[in-house]
Amino acid sequence: MAQTRLTLALGIFSSLAASQTPADVILFEQMAERHTGAQTQNLSLFRPSSSHSKVISLEDILPVADSTGNLRCCPQGTVNDGKSCVFLHSEVCPPGTNLEGNVCVSVIGPRCPDNMTFNGQVCISKSPPNCPPSSWFNGQACESAAEAECPPGLKFYNGECISTSRPSCPPGFEAEAQLCVSRTRPTCPEGLKFDDGSCVGSQPPECPAGTSLMNELCYGNGAPACQAGYVFENGKCLHSSKPRCPGGSTFDGSACVSDEPPRCRTGTLNGQICESKPNCPPGTSLKNKECVEERPASCPPGREISFNEGQAACCPTGFKLNEGRCAKSAYSESECPIGTRYDSIAKEYAT
Repeated sequence: MAQTRLTLALGIFSSLAASQTPADVILFEQMAERHTGAQTQNLSLFRPSSSHSKVISLEDILPVADSTGNLRCCPQGTVNDGKSCVFLHSEVCPPGTNLEGNVCVSVIGPRCPDNMTFNGQVCISKSPPNCPPSSWFNGQACESAAEAECPPGLKFYNGECISTSRPSCPPGFEAEAQLCVSRTRPTCPEGLKFDDGSCVGSQPPECPAGTSLMNELCYGNGAPACQAGYVFENGKCLHSSKPRCPGGSTFDGSACVSDEPPRCRTGTLNGQICESKPNCPPGTSLKNKECVEERPASCPPGREISFNEGQAACCPTGFKLNEGRCAKSAYSESECPIGTRYDSIAKEYAT
C-alpha cells in the first residue's frame, strides 16, 4: 500500500515568551518556504507568502528512531523513515472494496434476486421466458411451431411464398437470369464477328504515322521536348541546375538546411526541445518541482528549545522542559527569579 508522506517541522513558539506555561506547539504542514518562478537578483525577495497550519498538543509529538537509530520528532501514528515522518497506511476506501484508478471497487460483484444472475450489465433469469402453447422461445421472441401458410397456387420457401409453376417465355425464347433470351445467336455485318455480346472486327485499330497503339490510345514514338536548359524527367520539365540556397545553408533535396545546428537561448538542445536544469536560489534545493528552503527551529532571544519525553518548548536560557513546564533546580524560594514560582517538593522553580 502506498505511503503517504507528511513533511513536518516544529514552529517558532514566540508566544511562550510571555506565558507562564508552555503553549501548544504549532505544527506546520509545510516545513519549507516554497519558491515558484524564476530566480531574482535580490534574494531577500524570497519569503513564504502564506502558511497553512493546524494546532496540535505537544503530547501528540513523540521522538521516533529510524533504522540507524537517529531520532526525529513525529506525530503519533507516523514513523521516521530517515528523511521525514510518513504514514504507514492510507485507507481511502471502505472495507470490502479495493482502490482501482480513482474509484473504490467492491470485492464482491453485484447481487441479483433469487433465480437470477448478473451478466456484467443487468440481472437476467436463469430459465428462459415462457411462451404460449404451440410456440417456443427462439432467443428473441415466441415462434410458432407450425410453418406459415401461403395462398392457393403458392408454397412457403425460405421465408417467401413462391409459385408452384415455373416462369414462361414467348416461343423461341427461354428464361435466363430474369430475362427471356432467344435461342438463335445474333448475326453481324460482313467483316465482323460476334464476341462477348458485341460485333467486333478481325483487324486491330490503326494510329496516325509516328504513333503506336497502347491501352486504347495512340502514343507518340518520341519523348516530349523541353525548353533549352531543361530536361524531361518523371513527366515534368526540370531545370538542369539544382536549386540554390543562401550562404550558410545547403539544399537537402526539399529545403535549404543550415550548416550550423540549432542553438538554444538557454539550455541545450535535446531532440526538438531546449532543456536546462532548474536554478534555485542559494540555500534552497529542488524538491517536487519547487525550490524548497529548510531551516531548523529556533527560539526568541533569551530562550532555547528544550525537549522532554516527546515534548518541545522554548524555555528561558538555563531552564529545561519537565512535565510540561520550564523548570530549573533551586533550594530556596529566594533563588527564584521574577516571573517564576518555587516548587518545594521538586526543589525547583518553574515558569
